Amino acid sequence: MSSEMDIAVVGMSGRFPGAANVAEFWELLRAGVDAGRQLTAAELDAVPAAERTDPAYVPVWSGIEGADRFDAQFFGYSPTDATLIDPQHRILLECAWEALEDAGYDSRRFPGDIAVYAGCGLNQYLLYHLLPQQELVDSAGRLGMAVASDKDNLATRISYKLDLTGPSMTVQTNCSSALVGLHHAISSLLDYQCDMAIVGAVSVKNPVPRGYRHEADGINSPDGRCRAFDAEAAGYHLGDGAGVVVLRRREDAEAAGDRIYALVKGSAVNNDGAGKVSFVAPGRSGQVRVIRRALRVADVEPSSIQYVEANGSGTLMGDSIEVSALEEAYGTAGGPGAGWAIGSVKPNVGNLDTASGVTSLIKAVLAIHHGELPPSIHYRKPNPQTSLDRGPFRVNDMLRDWPEVSGPRRAAVSSFGVGGTNAHVILEEAPPPAPPGPNPPAVLLTVSAAGAEALTAAAGRLAAHIGHHREQALADVAYTSQVGRRALRHRAFVVAAGPGEAVRALSGVGAGEASPEAATVAYAFPATCPDLAALRDALPRLRAELDRVAGELGVDPGAAGSDAATVTGQLALARLLAACGVSPVAAHGEGPGAVTAAVVDGRWTAAEAGRALR
Repeated sequence: MSSEMDIAVVGMSGRFPGAANVAEFWELLRAGVDAGRQLTAAELDAVPAAERTDPAYVPVWSGIEGADRFDAQFFGYSPTDATLIDPQHRILLECAWEALEDAGYDSRRFPGDIAVYAGCGLNQYLLYHLLPQQELVDSAGRLGMAVASDKDNLATRISYKLDLTGPSMTVQTNCSSALVGLHHAISSLLDYQCDMAIVGAVSVKNPVPRGYRHEADGINSPDGRCRAFDAEAAGYHLGDGAGVVVLRRREDAEAAGDRIYALVKGSAVNNDGAGKVSFVAPGRSGQVRVIRRALRVADVEPSSIQYVEANGSGTLMGDSIEVSALEEAYGTAGGPGAGWAIGSVKPNVGNLDTASGVTSLIKAVLAIHHGELPPSIHYRKPNPQTSLDRGPFRVNDMLRDWPEVSGPRRAAVSSFGVGGTNAHVILEEAPPPAPPGPNPPAVLLTVSAAGAEALTAAAGRLAAHIGHHREQALADVAYTSQVGRRALRHRAFVVAAGPGEAVRALSGVGAGEASPEAATVAYAFPATCPDLAALRDALPRLRAELDRVAGELGVDPGAAGSDAATVTGQLALARLLAACGVSPVAAHGEGPGAVTAAVVDGRWTAAEAGRALR
């Protein structure tokens, strides 16, 4: 695929076992952490005795914290309405909002159509929590329950709440749902049916800490550990999670100066058909075909790829089929060094079911972006049914720098769903960003939130981001804070000349008293004032202030373009800001604006200014 056909990943968000966001997820991966944790004594006490004393019971949980929580008021839902909505829908809605913020866009101000392609797991909340409450079911009615619970409403709920006008559809192919959605999103972007696309998936089966029962010859691990590609592979444990990526056409992302995590060079989707031992079994020939097709679409040589984030189910049969299919599709030439590196995220977080594909995608994107290969954990000795000990593929079992290559870093991602729908995606390192322009002497950083406490938290997050990314141009951060964020009810701003000042000032937001940097505001009044007619009609307080100032000046501000109109408008705006707690440390003006500045800084009274204007 030529560069004109490249798709840029410009935003990401997610919630994973052991990680509340994408940044924590990357640190978990780098550290080789298994997020499946043993239940505490208190958590075990909450499990029925007959269940927890069963010899086959495995007390390991791989869920996400806060799956039962939702900011209903933020999205305009009543508590009752929110209670009915599938928690999977609620989580993905929040993740979609966070992913757009990560991309630096307010959906209402984006000049184009934004599409949504999303998938979710079985709504167990409906089955085990809502339906047993007959009174609640009766009050909600059949339509109300369907709207709140049906998978069909997952993507369109996001489009409705975020005011998105591109194609919006739920995509369901089990584990491969998100990568299939990505495939369709690419087509939609390249066909100009949309200008940005949100792609994601979520699965919540274990909202509270609880283990599972291992079944002999089943797919669940007997000890809560997933050992992908290992000789002792015996299955996986199910986990919960959610992930979202935001996509744009490469040319649009580069023109807008977007931060690009990675590029999607190509993708392919197919189905195994009937050529396998059962409906739920993997199909080798289908995997070979989808991998080869993705390589053709991306127009890259297999040898130019350095890493494959595999499906890695952690079963002896599934892993052996996958390695064999990779070897046939990629050939035997191998990548740089000893061959291609492969890995799987499932040993870290479990099998996240419908969210598996997007979790693998985010891991691979992060690896390319950071130039590191995180370890595929719990791997000791190769699966004897594979040729991993002698073939071109090797399991990346420790944290490594990305292999040195002559061209761009490239990776591939596989996801295979129960039912046989396979997906393979080719990723490439993003082009180097344009060098930042000169930094201005100071920048204006804005934050907003739906509530006062949330405002303090938002300011704290921005302070933490600036503190951790001091290499970023502060002017770029300021631009995104002003243009790429929704202006919510509670707002604050600070003026800062550098990262240190910005962190200190933002840390003071909501602390009871403003920091010196937060109070540094100066006014410059030009020789003319823009027409305030529309603003006067929209703001009764401004209308009243204009009338009050005109009276104090003793002038008629009605003559458009007059000096009196300029001073009246400027002084009214300054007083309106003063009523909001904004006080300048200095004021300067030109022409009639100098008269306004003299009143604002106390050198003249309004009456004296009026006499000067007459």
